[in-house]
Amino acid sequence: MAKKPLLQIKDIMAAVDRKDYGFYERLTDEQRKSMNLWMTQRYASSVQGKLAGHYLVMINEFMNTNWSDVSKHPELQWKLMCLAGSGKVQFHPFVKVPKAKRKKDKVEELIRELFPLLKSDELELFLKMNTTEELKELAMESGVDDKTIKEIFK
Repeated sequence: MAKKPLLQIKDIMAAVDRKDYGFYERLTDEQRKSMNLWMTQRYASSVQGKLAGHYLVMINEFMNTNWSDVSKHPELQWKLMCLAGSGKVQFHPFVKVPKAKRKKDKVEELIRELFPLLKSDELELFLKMNTTEELKELAMESGVDDKTIKEIFK
């Protein structure tokens, strides 16, 4: 028999819509642990009707702008989500998370290995700014053997 979830997504979304800032605070520890705030954010940003743009922009602005800082504070995440609420309960359809099944790029892996502190956008820019020949030269200067270079850049 399937276990009943501790929280229903429709109840969570209704609390966001009504701007119930105290909702998260009133949850039990077990309920808080069961609530995936990243997934809740995905639902909150998806609304059918006239307010679709409002929710999408507001959730993005409040939640994604400083995600690395906000993600460490679940109660703050909750309150920021509530800022986007309209005051009236909306329908929040599920937005499927796209599966990123992309083939690993060997050149990208090499550059990540050589420069582990590069952020994703910096890595992408680095790869666009350098030609294949320049990247091969960088690999050689970094001590990568000829056989491996041929394998990476085939």
